[in-house]
Amino acid sequence: MSRDPIVELAGVNKFYGENHVVKNLDLCVREGEFLSMLGPSGCGKTTTLRMIAGFERQTDGLITVEGESVEEKEPYERSVNTVFQSYALFPHMNVFDNVAYGLKVKKESKAGIKSRVDSALSLVRMQGYEKRRPAQLSGGQRQRIAIARAVVNNPKVLLLDEPLGALDMKLRRQMQLELKNLQKSLGITFLYVTHDQEEALMMSDRIAVMSGGVLEQIGTPKEIYEKPRTRFAADFIGEANMFEAVAREKRSGGAALFELESGTILAGAPEPFVPGEMHYISVRPEKTLFSSAPQDGFTLHGAVIEHIYAGSGIKCVILLPGGQEIKINVPAGFPAPEAGSAVHVYWKPGDAALIHSDSSAIHNTIKNVDLGKYAGVGHEES
Repeated sequence: MSRDPIVELAGVNKFYGENHVVKNLDLCVREGEFLSMLGPSGCGKTTTLRMIAGFERQTDGLITVEGESVEEKEPYERSVNTVFQSYALFPHMNVFDNVAYGLKVKKESKAGIKSRVDSALSLVRMQGYEKRRPAQLSGGQRQRIAIARAVVNNPKVLLLDEPLGALDMKLRRQMQLELKNLQKSLGITFLYVTHDQEEALMMSDRIAVMSGGVLEQIGTPKEIYEKPRTRFAADFIGEANMFEAVAREKRSGGAALFELESGTILAGAPEPFVPGEMHYISVRPEKTLFSSAPQDGFTLHGAVIEHIYAGSGIKCVILLPGGQEIKINVPAGFPAPEAGSAVHVYWKPGDAALIHSDSSAIHNTIKNVDLGKYAGVGHEES
């Protein structure tokens, strides 16, 4: 279902002195969606959130909320509220007064304040804690109070800056589910900053992947994971077996033959197809397969050098002749190749993500390959 944009950034840049931390960012956040901004520390995601909130001023570019520029508005004048990792609760106030603070500043009636605070505390399942101070609460409870304080003002957009980062792993997983359910029940737009890939995949309607101040890719969790468009997105989200390859010739079924240092592989054919063009090929370990005999189009083989127990299965590390290590995930209950054995590696061509690149780094890696030696390998099928 199509949703109207509620937050838009157009050509936004942010400099700190000569440090260019957000670079020509275009981003559209849709009404009612859960959008996560995902990337490593220093990629510009928190700075972007702070510019939307009004705590930082963009160097240039336009930020709008509900179609209206917010550049001249103070943070409290914007239809957004922010939840911080540090919670930012007032230690001298009890839970009720912390949640009611924004309403009191707006001079709401006492009856209105009590009704809305009670409703907000009910949403986060913190009824009965009204008289406690923050120091008397657990980390998860303080996080719930910070969220209640934000949603009590009925913001159009809730900005969350790594709000679960200070929690232990078990509580963090529990709060992820609670936050997602809360967002659905409220219908408020959530713009969520995290560096946790699993968190973003599990919670988000869409994910915006950032690196070095640049928006690398935006899409659904499935699109980001299965069809990354850049090498960074493929590497950063989960695990990926990455190959540098040259397109050789088309095959049937939309596939194409690619050449690497270690052999030949199949992947989806790029459009337009240009023989000799260089690409990255990314394949997830759970989509990477092995066999005792070569598979059509694949001459990739190696030796199993390690088994890693992962609970849900075995992770096999394969050493290719050129020195590259790749991983194959074998689910629990399925036979894994023995350590020290030789295996042939392959996958379904549609499971490989094709990433265009004219990088000189690829050229330098494969420049010594005799590009003519595979002439005639395979054939185009009708």
